[in-house]
Amino acid sequence: MNLYLFNTMSGKKELFEPINANDIKLYVCGPTTYQIPHIGNFRTFIVFDTLVRLLQSIYSKVTYVRNVTNIDDKIIIEAQKHEISIENLTHNVYVKFRDECNQLNLLTPDHEPHATDYISQMIEHIEEMIKNKYAYVSDEEVLFDTSKCSKYLALAPHERLDFGNRVEINKNKKNFADFVLWKKTTKPNWQSPWGHGRPGWHIECTTMSKNLLSFPFDIHGGGQDLIFPHHTNERAQCYALHNIECAKYWMHNHFITIDKSKMSKSIGNVMYLSNLTKKYSAMSIKLAILMTHYRHPLNWKNEKIQEAQNIYDKWIRIKSKYHSNALKIDIENEKSKFEVISSVYEALLDDLNTSLAVQCLHRAIQNCKNEYQWQKIENSLSLLGIKLEAPSHKIDEKAVKKLIEKRDEARKIKDFATADSIRKQLKLMNIEIDDTKDGTKWKVKC
Repeated sequence: MNLYLFNTMSGKKELFEPINANDIKLYVCGPTTYQIPHIGNFRTFIVFDTLVRLLQSIYSKVTYVRNVTNIDDKIIIEAQKHEISIENLTHNVYVKFRDECNQLNLLTPDHEPHATDYISQMIEHIEEMIKNKYAYVSDEEVLFDTSKCSKYLALAPHERLDFGNRVEINKNKKNFADFVLWKKTTKPNWQSPWGHGRPGWHIECTTMSKNLLSFPFDIHGGGQDLIFPHHTNERAQCYALHNIECAKYWMHNHFITIDKSKMSKSIGNVMYLSNLTKKYSAMSIKLAILMTHYRHPLNWKNEKIQEAQNIYDKWIRIKSKYHSNALKIDIENEKSKFEVISSVYEALLDDLNTSLAVQCLHRAIQNCKNEYQWQKIENSLSLLGIKLEAPSHKIDEKAVKKLIEKRDEARKIKDFATADSIRKQLKLMNIEIDDTKDGTKWKVKC
């Protein structure tokens, strides 16, 4: 039962060999609580939730840490814009985030540290880096000296250090690639040996992962946009503290895109779960994300989520039909409770290939014959974090009949292009039509 994962550091799939098989340790960069995460952000949380579920099926203990960034420039700006306190803003966003995690059936991490609870430890780590001559003080700020770290860009060897873009402009720097560990600020701030200020973003994750998991831990995960500078800087800080890698495997999911542009709040092309669930179920949205391999870009289109919804609804209908006509059999030692569909499991073991896993699961559901097989299907669904609940939508019979009437009119005047277009539209709604001598008949496709 070998698990292979793509390691960003090596640029290839590797056999997963844990540091300690009795406790697998995983750290994933979580939300920055200035605005509710969009569906592109949630792709990261869905991907690594699936990985944790898979690891839990193999190992007796998995320690899963996903942090919460609750102090950041964006948070301060957002709080000022809405004239509320930072504490109220971050708390409200976090509560909404947790609610949406529940809607998507995401596991609660073993630890969900908030950055502001670790300020004193961050200060201690910064002092240690200064002592080790990896950091320096300039105008009451502390900066990391990247010239001292020979392996600085090992995680992102092809990264261009765009001055003023992904690398912050700061007059206190010795080298333009240096980054802030402690910045001088007005409120909010904390007392430090260098004056009042607050930590930089990168030291937050280094401190929280070190305190909760210790170095090195097994897997560090996040979105592809975190490879540089965030994860690059985390690695550098770990070397400055202990001269070792902080993680053995680095995993990054690709973006969700809209018309091939990254879904981003700065661009304004974001989609939120709360808006999508007005039309689709949360499980359909999750399935749509799992239907693309995590290392591939996912171009978000209505057709894609409609396809996922149709598949999900079909699974529910088959489950309902199956249970009403189930062939009852004896299950020896209840062994089916612990079995999954082998093809689904094999797909997940091969670098978390959820796309193939969904295909295998779909075939198994369509071919299910008895209770024993259905139990394996339920177990496999749980590996993906998919719950078969109520259908994601009700058929709008009036809308269906109106479209059929419009299609009939088009056919009468031999406007076959319009008729075909309406047929395709009905198909997307999971409606199957049949032209008979008694008129057009329709039914929900099973």
